[in-house]
Amino acid sequence: MKINIKKIGLILMGLLLLQFSFMFIHEFGHYIVAEEYGFNPSMHFFASAEGSKGGIAYTSYSYQQNEQNDIIERKILFAGHYFEMILLAVITGVSLILVIIKKEWLLCVLLGIVFIMMVSFLIDWNVFNPLYDSDLYYLLMGFQ
Repeated sequence: MKINIKKIGLILMGLLLLQFSFMFIHEFGHYIVAEEYGFNPSMHFFASAEGSKGGIAYTSYSYQQNEQNDIIERKILFAGHYFEMILLAVITGVSLILVIIKKEWLLCVLLGIVFIMMVSFLIDWNVFNPLYDSDLYYLLMGFQ
C-alpha cells in the first residue's frame, strides 16, 4: 500500500481550515452579542489576551462593571457556544437527510466534521484544565 503524501497533506490542511472556521464561528458568537449590547468588541486571532496564560483567539470588549453588565457578560460568554450548537444542529439535520437518501460517503464526511467540532468544543471549554484561561474558567470564577 502506497502512502499518498499529497492527499494526506490536503486532508490535514482541510482539517486545520475546518478547525479555524469553528474557532471563527465561536468568536463571532461572542462578538455579535457584545456588539448588540454596545460593548465595542474586537476579535483577535493567533494572539493571547493581556494577562492570559495562552490561547489562539479571543474576543475583547469594554463595559462598565455593574450587576446588570455581569449578566450580559455571561450571555456573551455562552454566545460562542450557542453559535457552535446551532451549526452542529444544522449538520445533524443534514446528516439525517443523507441517511434517508442513502449518501453514506457524505454522511461519513459530516460525521468527521461533527467529530472535529466536538474536539473544538472541548478545546474551547479547556476541559482538560478548566482553570487555564478558558470560557469555563471565567464561568467558574464568576468573572472576578
